[in-house]
Amino acid sequence: MKKLWMIIIVSIVLLLGIMAGLSWYFSKDENAEEDAAKQPPLKHAYSVTGEGKTAYVTYDAEGNNVINVYNRKSKENSTVISVNEPVVSLDFSTDGETLYYATNDIISNRTLLSHIYSYHLETQKQTELLQSSSIIMEMKVGSKDNSLLYYRANSYEDMGGITGRVRSDFQAYRLHLNDLYEEQLTSLDGKEIKGIAYTNGEDGAYVSVDNNIIEIPFENPENSETILTETEQVYDLASNRKDGGVIYSMPGKDGPGTYKYELYYRDSNGEKTQLTENDSHTGNPILLNSGDLYYMVDTNFGKGNPSYVMYKQSPWKAGKPEVVRLEN
Repeated sequence: MKKLWMIIIVSIVLLLGIMAGLSWYFSKDENAEEDAAKQPPLKHAYSVTGEGKTAYVTYDAEGNNVINVYNRKSKENSTVISVNEPVVSLDFSTDGETLYYATNDIISNRTLLSHIYSYHLETQKQTELLQSSSIIMEMKVGSKDNSLLYYRANSYEDMGGITGRVRSDFQAYRLHLNDLYEEQLTSLDGKEIKGIAYTNGEDGAYVSVDNNIIEIPFENPENSETILTETEQVYDLASNRKDGGVIYSMPGKDGPGTYKYELYYRDSNGEKTQLTENDSHTGNPILLNSGDLYYMVDTNFGKGNPSYVMYKQSPWKAGKPEVVRLEN
């Protein structure tokens, strides 16, 4: 009889432990969903600094893009500027005092227009750095604040039907900020670029082309080298300034006909590590020197219009993802 009672007591304790674990698991998911719901509706473009500033893009009542800056230390949120062109990329200067942002506007198949601007947060001075008859897709600022990297599609055509809109003639460029000289880094033929980043020494650029990551030295761009070849298209690059590795986004199968995108890391020795398991569309990574990894997750991926939520992972290789709060 004592043995029977002992079995019953142990079973009850185990059952209570399992129930407590399940309760914690589901409450954790609910808390993450609640934190995500508190974020304003975001666009994909954002930037963060090690000094505690986060720049992000929302919409105003008229549908214009609004650039905001949230100070993570003081918990103050401010609207920087309203832009009547779609903002596609943002990046801070090294000191966090200047925002660089890129816009593009597809007016028609034959009329494409993109801009790159700088905006000083204290003086509120905006300067147009580049106007281009193309579709700028992404832009990165070097830590030395003397150049910008970006890639663009120089041609666009609406094919109609299932094919729809097609961007083509993708090339990567470097804009020298002292004289605004635009230097073309690639001469691709029929290839599509999906990501760009500075190398850790900023003596070159990483560019993702199809399934590859290519390293392009600034001194001799024609001497480019493929440093990684994957099984799927490679997207959204970010370099590790400490050891020369590179972070990227890549799709993988998640059941029949369904893709999910996760972040991966290729270190300087060629070893590959998966960084995220969000089971969604994870991209646009930013790795700070502090070891904090930021990225965007489209929580509505494959279901309709994108719904972006910003996450932070610290430490970046093994930390648990947490929603970044952007409200007071």
